[in-house]
Amino acid sequence: RQLYPILTRLEAKTRLSNEEINWLKSHELVETLSIFQQQESAKEAKFAKLKAKYQATKHSDSYVSSPLYQILQHLDASQPLNVSERHWLKEQELGETFDMAQEIEQKQHFAELKKKYKATQYEDSSPSSHLYPVLKRLEAGNQLSESELNFLKKRKLTDTIAFAVLSTAASLKSTAKSGNPLSKAETDGQKQKGRENPTITVAPKKHFA
Repeated sequence: RQLYPILTRLEAKTRLSNEEINWLKSHELVETLSIFQQQESAKEAKFAKLKAKYQATKHSDSYVSSPLYQILQHLDASQPLNVSERHWLKEQELGETFDMAQEIEQKQHFAELKKKYKATQYEDSSPSSHLYPVLKRLEAGNQLSESELNFLKKRKLTDTIAFAVLSTAASLKSTAKSGNPLSKAETDGQKQKGRENPTITVAPKKHFA
């Protein structure tokens, strides 16, 4: 009765409890215990590699029962960390690891925004790319500046420009519906953008099609 759950945990490569380890010892199941120890050694070797990869070697824990092992596994699988895991890294003063976790999440967010706003042909995937804050402004519903629109135009991100134009149009429509008249700067600005950047005029038509 006791052996079956132990074997199930070994099959799933899950750590055994001290009670289960002692049970194997008391029943002289040496080979079974050896398999468990081999699994643990492999995990500890992987843990050491992950610590080096994510700049956490100054942390003394080497046992896979450490919270750090699970955190590093999440990072290696490109999974976002939860609040408690972030807090744990800060408490342990693992600033480099925390920064790497931030960068991984930003890369994921950037990739999601590129897909959403039809900018996947833009090859740079680094969060430091100029496109990332532009797409974040779009996501927040903010109007893009002339320089940002020119940045998109130069990189032939016409579909992304269409989203920007539609976002601006929705904002202006909302202002008009609220009863507040559009300022001369707003109306002149839209006319000027259309003259200076023909792509802006074409973009909504392309998006509609």
